[in-house]
Amino acid sequence: MLHKVDIPETYLLIIAVHGKMGDGELPDFMRMWAQKECRNLGISEKVSKLQNEKMIELKNRLSKVIGSENVNKIEVECKKAGKYLKNTS
Repeated sequence: MLHKVDIPETYLLIIAVHGKMGDGELPDFMRMWAQKECRNLGISEKVSKLQNEKMIELKNRLSKVIGSENVNKIEVECKKAGKYLKNTS
């Protein structure tokens, strides 16, 4: 049995980008569903923009705690790991 649910775009974007609502975690499949719905609705650019903003905010907050030099080192190592994983798969 299928059901249709009307959800405001703002809430759909929150689920797609943050994956959190209130004080508990939404399951990963809910976030993936929301991202798919955003693609189907043609608003995936909004999701990407919000994800980038979230990443910049996180990076700025992290820089205040551990310093921007350490954040840059982490980014470099993550990029290396990503390239390694891409080449091994």
